[in-house]
Amino acid sequence: ERTVRLAQGLALASGLIAFFAVVGYLYGISSLYGLAGYTRMAAHTAFAFLTAAGGLLLVRPGEGLMRLVTDAGPGGLVIRRLAFWGAAVFIGAGWLSVRGRRAGYFDADFAMTVLTVLTVVLVGLLLLSTGRRILDAESRAAGYRRELLAANQELESFAYSVSHDLRAP
Repeated sequence: ERTVRLAQGLALASGLIAFFAVVGYLYGISSLYGLAGYTRMAAHTAFAFLTAAGGLLLVRPGEGLMRLVTDAGPGGLVIRRLAFWGAAVFIGAGWLSVRGRRAGYFDADFAMTVLTVLTVVLVGLLLLSTGRRILDAESRAAGYRRELLAANQELESFAYSVSHDLRAP
């Protein structure tokens, strides 16, 4: 367990470095994929490191940190939905913000305000959507529990009647 956590921590660290490089290429900010102009990570290398980090994290999906992510319960659902859609939306909104400022459509204060409002709205929508799915799953589970209790009750009455018939001459 300890070595799995260490390996997942190192995979997360290398994935984070690669993620910075990928976002740097998307936004056109060389300081995110280069170190003071001396060392630069190529785009394909950044994608390869990001993919390798993801693969290393998924080698043991039921252990360590990934146990939380791959859990079939509501917690795992929330993590998976927020991680993917949150990253996609925020990277897209950041890209639009950078491009809009560079093109002169708006200033940095306006861009930051819009990005903040978008963040709050999108996180709220994601939470509402995820909460709805969790409630739907819980109501389905409650229905299954009711069906199971009814089937168990029928089985108990059948077993009682069979045992009563077997005792009678």
